[in-house]
Parts: sequence; C-alpha cells; structure tokens
Amino acid sequence: MLTVSEALDRAQMLCGAATKAGADAADALYYCNAATSVSMRLGALEDVERSEGQDISLRVFVGQRSASVSTADMDAGELTKLVERCVAMAREAPEDPYAGLAPEDLLFTGQVPDFDLDDGSEADPAALREAALAVEEAARAVAGVTNSEGGSASHSRTRFALATSHGFAGGYGSSGHSLSASVIAGEGASMQRDYGWHSAHHLADLESTADIGKRAGTRAVARLNPGKAPNGKLPVLLRASAAASSAICSVRSPGPRSRVAPASCSARKSRRCSTAALSFATSHTARADCAAAPSTARACRPRRAISSPMARSRAGCSTRHRRNSSA
Repeated sequence: MLTVSEALDRAQMLCGAATKAGADAADALYYCNAATSVSMRLGALEDVERSEGQDISLRVFVGQRSASVSTADMDAGELTKLVERCVAMAREAPEDPYAGLAPEDLLFTGQVPDFDLDDGSEADPAALREAALAVEEAARAVAGVTNSEGGSASHSRTRFALATSHGFAGGYGSSGHSLSASVIAGEGASMQRDYGWHSAHHLADLESTADIGKRAGTRAVARLNPGKAPNGKLPVLLRASAAASSAICSVRSPGPRSRVAPASCSARKSRRCSTAALSFATSHTARADCAAAPSTARACRPRRAISSPMARSRAGCSTRHRRNSSA
C-alpha cells in the first residue's frame, strides 16, 4: 500500500506524462484498501479474512474526445505504456461537447484540511481475535441467550489520491475499526435473533466489547414472547435515523396511482388512499409524554399537520401529495 504522498506522486506523474504524449488535459485517481477480519463462534475460531487491492486510473482529453484506462501495476514502465495506450484510445473516441475537466478557477486551492480519519494503526490478527471472542462472550452472558452466530472484529485502511493536469492535487488516508456480535435467544420455534454492531475511524472511539455484546444479547432476549398490539390510534416511536425518515414517507406517500390520477387515487373519490389522520412530529420527549399520560390513545391523539420539516421536504411527503390524498 502506497502512502498518500507516494500515491499523489504517481498520479501527478501520470498527468504530466499524458500531456507530454499529446493530451490536452488529464486526471489520475489512486485508490487502495486493505482489510483484515476475524470471526469467532462459540469460543472457537470461525474465520479469518484478509484482502488488499490497489488501483490507479487515468483519464485523458484530446480536444473533445476522452478515454479512461486503469491498472493495479504500479511499475513505472507499465504506467508509461498505460499513458500511451490511453492517449491513443482518446484520439479514436467520438467527440463529446461536454467532455473536460472542471474550470481551473473552481478548483480547491490551499492546504487540504486534515479530517483526522486515520489513527495510524495496523491490523493485529491476535488483537482482533481477542476482541471477537470478548464481544461474543459478552453477548452470550446475557440471561436468555441460548446460542450464537458469532462475534467478529475487523480493521481496515484506505488511501485515496487525485491529481489533475491543471493544478489540483489532494489525497487522504483513513482507518476503520468494527466490532459485532449476533446471538440467538429462546428455544425451538420461539427462538429470536438479533445483533450489536459499532464502527469508528479511531480505535479509541470504538464502543467496548462489553457494551456491544450486551446490546446484542439484550436485543435478542427482548424479542421473545412478543405481544399483540391493541387496535386504535396509538403513537409510533421511530429512531432518529434515515430509516425512520424513509418509513415515515413510505406511509405518508399516497402511492403511484395518485400521481397518475390526482383527483381520484382509488375507484371511489370518497376513499382516502393516504393516512391523513397521521401526524408526524420530531420530539425528544415523546416517549416520556406518552408514558406519563393516563390514556395513551387520547393524550397522544394524532393531528393532521405534519410538523417535521424533514418529513415535509421529502418527495413522498410533498404538499401536492397531501392535497391529492384529501381530494
């Protein structure tokens, strides 16, 4: 794996060689990733994986014609051949009036900011094995857990560099650490499965094996003996995540039929094809408010207005769809 500075040298060398070979402009991109992961199951080693790959690509422009090639061979002689082949391909390509690099005055200039994405660590298979074993043991220690699908720990490093023939050169490196456990609770047909997982760029920011394992076991046990929700108007609490936003808009959207026939999105105009009685609100105290109320259904009675700006901005929750659904 090349360092960021070495990768930038390769990319700038390719751009310079391309212009010397007759290209009007060029850009080069280097990417490399190395990853190691260890999995344990029921206290025994289950799997060890190691992968590493690198690639450098070159794009050249000859007038309004362009071509791109890539290779994993970083040998100087092979890179020279790559440049010659790419320029020859560009000369034979059809013209594209929109082909070209971004204008030079729009390029980022100055020192590239350090986003602190790399902690400088290297993969340690022995440490990964210990972490995978520890996170699985923590999950299995939760009362009610009866089996395990295993625990895993992984480490990765990435290098990225981009250079253009008209002045831009920048790159960065990043590291990654992750821990996960998946366990089973219950017996027979009532068995339930869940997991715990966390990842971070810096090892110091990674949650402990005890916390991740306990979360996996607790989630699996919490799934046992599910109850049946009563009928009626009830509050639905969703986690503040992209998945929650998507779920809200999926419920709120009247569907494709209303976009085809806005005035009547069902056979009968009197039938609502959208849940107009639903109300979506962003609140950090919704759980406490509903729990404190003597009657959840009455205290948390839905309103017709959508009070979440995010929900209003999504395509499935547009004003047009709300108007159509009440037609």
